[in-house]
Amino acid sequence: PITISNQIELKAFRDAVNGGNTYEGDNVTLTANITIDAWDTGINGFAGTFDGGGFVITLTGSTSLFNTINEGGTVKNLGVDATINSTSGENNVGGIATINKGTIQCCYVEGMIIHNSSMPGGIVGENKGLIQDCYSTASVTTTDYYAGGIAGQNFQGTIQRCYATGAISSKSAGGIAGNGNSANTIQDCIALNQSIAGGTGSYAPLRIAASSDSEQTFDNNYASPAIDGTWSDKGADKKNGADLDKSNFIGKGVGEGAFANWSSDNWDFGDNTNLPTLKDFTAAQPVASITRAKILLKLTIGTDAELLAFRDAVKAGESYEGLTVTLTAKITVTGWTEGIGTFKGTFDGQGYVINLTGSTSLFKQIGEYGSAAGT
Repeated sequence: PITISNQIELKAFRDAVNGGNTYEGDNVTLTANITIDAWDTGINGFAGTFDGGGFVITLTGSTSLFNTINEGGTVKNLGVDATINSTSGENNVGGIATINKGTIQCCYVEGMIIHNSSMPGGIVGENKGLIQDCYSTASVTTTDYYAGGIAGQNFQGTIQRCYATGAISSKSAGGIAGNGNSANTIQDCIALNQSIAGGTGSYAPLRIAASSDSEQTFDNNYASPAIDGTWSDKGADKKNGADLDKSNFIGKGVGEGAFANWSSDNWDFGDNTNLPTLKDFTAAQPVASITRAKILLKLTIGTDAELLAFRDAVKAGESYEGLTVTLTAKITVTGWTEGIGTFKGTFDGQGYVINLTGSTSLFKQIGEYGSAAGT
């Protein structure tokens, strides 16, 4: 086995692979957290097994950690905290790989990925292999086409048991994959993205995968109803997935609801309150403290129904502390007999007006006695 414990050894490993040693049949193991700057050349053509050992590579640069993972190659048990700003003009970039032809499993990516060409993704740019039991919290942005929370493009590949929480923005955006074609599969995945934005008509964003290819297979996929947008033709076997709710997401464990086919071998569900984390990681994971109830909160209000839902959420005990709720349109609401309870977040009206008819104030209580929270 080959071990990597610092950036010098990581660069030497990269140079060996890029020099023609594919490491086929070899095990390469990360033994410490590594921080590396100016990462402008990825590891290209790796065919062995790279075991992150539950450690994290903090990477700043212009390209993915791996350029290409070859067929037979595996990257597993790895966290990547990526700050990638790619200006190469070439398609595809991701936190872990530009192109995956092998297997990526039990990995996560956090941070920010900005690309000036097509098909950036949180985990990979283009997936031609298998991505399973992974998640990404990274924001993914391009002014070009096809950005996805897990993959920019899923091309003859499979994505299983993955979720994404980051904001996605491109001319055609998908919560899990930006584009997909040629007999690819997305199954048991969950879109929890802060937002999925960009594109119109046939390039309009979709919650699971923004593509019109008829060869795609969708199976048991779900998405947060709080993602801002108009989502038609929803369902577990559709490109927009099925809505998450209390019956299939809140308090559900392995083998239940949206997690029907997930495994406790790879995932730690805790008490089923927070988002699941990957097992056997050494450092705290970026989703460890995110509750499932909070991530389903809609943070934009543009209709009277959304205002009522916001009031109901506060009444149920959600204070919105640390969160900003934004009004996006003028609203008229009648029969207002109960105000919004103890609100500790920030409510930004953005200059809009609420026309209110009823018997009480808009808010019942802003903040809490003895606390500065609540704006």
